[in-house]
Parts: sequence; C-alpha cells; structure tokens
Amino acid sequence: MIFISYASEDAAVADTIRAGLEQAAVACWIAPRDIEPGTSFPAAITAAIQSCSALVLLLTAQANTSRHVLSEVELAFNAGKPILAVLIGKVAPSQDLKYFISTSHWFDADASFDDADLAKLKIDLEKLLAGERLRVEQEGALRTRTAWNDRRVMAAAAVMALLAVAGALYVLSRPGPPASQPVTPAGTAPPKVDTQLAGPATPPAATPAASAATPAAAATATPGARTKVNAADGQAYVWIPPGSFAMGCSSGDGDCEPDEMPVHTVRITRGFWLARTEVSNAQYEKRMPLERAEGTTGAHPAVGMSRLDAKAYCAMIGGRLPTEAEWEYAARAGSRERYYDTLSSIAWYEGNSNDRSHPVGQKAANAYGLHDMLGNVYEWVLDRYFNKYDETTEEVEEPVAPNASAVARGGAWHSGAKEVRVSNRFGVPTDYADGDTGLRCALNGP
Repeated sequence: MIFISYASEDAAVADTIRAGLEQAAVACWIAPRDIEPGTSFPAAITAAIQSCSALVLLLTAQANTSRHVLSEVELAFNAGKPILAVLIGKVAPSQDLKYFISTSHWFDADASFDDADLAKLKIDLEKLLAGERLRVEQEGALRTRTAWNDRRVMAAAAVMALLAVAGALYVLSRPGPPASQPVTPAGTAPPKVDTQLAGPATPPAATPAASAATPAAAATATPGARTKVNAADGQAYVWIPPGSFAMGCSSGDGDCEPDEMPVHTVRITRGFWLARTEVSNAQYEKRMPLERAEGTTGAHPAVGMSRLDAKAYCAMIGGRLPTEAEWEYAARAGSRERYYDTLSSIAWYEGNSNDRSHPVGQKAANAYGLHDMLGNVYEWVLDRYFNKYDETTEEVEEPVAPNASAVARGGAWHSGAKEVRVSNRFGVPTDYADGDTGLRCALNGP
C-alpha cells in the first residue's frame, strides 16, 4: 500500500496520482478518503504510514510550507519507509524536507515536460522492467538512507505506476482543451461515447456554436479532468472514479440537521460519468417542453420539472439521475469540509446571487471539474428520502410508493449559506416542480 502525502491546496493533483496508481493495481492510502468516520486524523495517518510500503510525496511550493506534509515525511523516514518525491513545477525541497529525501528517488514532472522527456522516461521504464538500476546524479547536500537499497524494488514499482500517470501530470501543467473536446492523455485516442448510453440511433442535432443561448461559460475543462461529450445531448461529462467517502455531516460542521446523520462510510464501487454543469434551458428544450423561468436565457439552468420529468429527460439522452450518494461523493471530490472551496467562488447563493439564477458554469469547479454542485439551483437525485441515514446499507432505495418523498441536493440561488452546505438535504414530494430545482444527469461507466 502506497501512502500519498500532499498539501491540501494540491488535492486535485494528488487525486490524479492516486487514480493512476490504482488503475495500475497499486493500492493507495490518501486522506481524507481513507480516514474512517470518528477516527482521529493524526492516529489514522500515523497507522497508515506505519503499515505502508512506500510514501509518495507530492512536492510543490505548498507542500514545502505544510507542517502536516513535513510530519508525514518525517514519520515515514523514521519508520524506514522509502520516500518517492513527485516534483510539480520548478520547485526545490525546503531545507527541512531535503533532510528526508534523495534526488535518487523522485519523478520530475515540471512544466517543461515534453515528448522528449516522455520518450526518455519510457526508456528508463524499460530499464526498470529489465531489473537495471537507473544511473542518477547524487546531490551531496541530500542525505540518502542505506536502508533504501533493500527496498528499491518497491520504489521501482511505485515509479512505474507513476509513469503511467505522467501524461495526466503533463496535462495538469497546461491549459485544458475547449469544452467540446474530451481531455485525453498525449498519444491516445479520444474516449468514445458509449453508444448504449447515447440515446436514439438517429444522430441528434449538432451542438450549436457558443452564443448567449448556450452555456459557453462552462466550456473550460479542469486540468487533469477526464471528460467526454455525450452525443445525445452535446453535454460534457466528467469521469467520477470509484472510491469510498464519509457521507453526511462534514467535519466540524455545527449546522448539520438530524437527516444528515449518522456519518457513514459509502463505497462507490463503480465509476460513472456526471454532467459537468446543470442541464441548461437550451439543452432541455431539445428533448422536452419547458416554460423558462422569467428573465432567463438558454444558458441558465432548466428548472420547473418534477422528479419524474427529470428522470425522463435523463433517460432520453441515455443516462439517469445520480443516486444521492453519487451526488455527494462527486460534489465533495475528496473534501470533508462543508464547502469544497470558498463559498463565494463556487456557488450562487443568497449572499451573491442578487436573488436570481445565473448561467451554468460561471463559478469555479471542484476538484473533479464539476461546476455549480452547490448553489444556483437544487438538483434532483434518484433516491427516496429518509429522515436519517441507515448505517447498515450502502445505497438508498429509489422511491416506489406514491406517498414517498424524494431528494434534491445542493441548494439554490436564494438559499442561505447553511442550506448550500454539501451535506444538506432537501426532502420534497416527487411531484414537486418549482423554479428553484433542476437537474444534471449521470451516465454509467466506463
């Protein structure tokens, strides 16, 4: 098991490394994902480092000043664990970190990484696979532990897995492509739209060019995000990888309601695709009739549909509504905080919306590249509403009884800061249809 150490500001890059390692069948431990609810953070981290095979350090300017990163690296060093540093950008380790790491054991992924660098890395990888030891220059000021020699095979395995995500790290150092194009690693074919999810066999109308009637503002991809365009609705979808998270009341959140309890671990066993933005008026109107909210354009989120209408729309484009657990997992994107970033930068809510909704995708995305998960409009999810979570089950049943209540998540433009917390739940009748509730669809993977 590989322990990934990173500064909180680098969570998106750290998760890219984690995903790449796990896709290469290397088990990873990363906070906060792998900290069980109710467990002390320091105790969980110490135990994980003691049991890991190696520590991967995401070395950035932020990591250089993080006392948490320094503590984790020191713990690994004292426990005799191999430490592999991944350098992002032209950054040198701080004097404190320099004591614990060696230039022999790092992967340089700075902004100058190009095809020639990648070719050399492939040659080095072949040498590693052949059992050869790479020749590297030693920096006399850095201390190298003799214990590393007994563990270099494990370090080589970690390096090989990290090389698998070198392309993703390269993408992180450059601007993302236009929203109409999926993000793909260099040298690979673009991801294909799953034809079983793409709706009717008849090709839909071409996606219109950016205009005031289309959500062009949402067209910037988050670096490192894996995306694809679904042919049936012309909308960009972001890949949400499988994993575990603590669902419910966020750490230290004093505003939680009883229906956000108890906090419980949920395992998302299958990855899925989730629309990068809420469905806009223009997109919804291509499939179903809609009475636009007063004063809105095609780029504003579609609202006023019941949950059944929302389900029908998603089915028409080859998808479905996300489950409540999927929605919260995707919204958190690895965060255990009540908001995944500064509220005013990520959400339209009572404090900044001027009492109206806004075109989709104008606010900053979360670590997965999803916009407007909080604020703007509530979003329908698939599940039946219960007034508390059941710790014995990992999934909540879809409504079946006529008198069952449904769930909408995320808050709206008129919601106070308390109502747009990521764990907040909105229980409503299934036939609820109002101007503050819209939707975003999910597609099954891969």
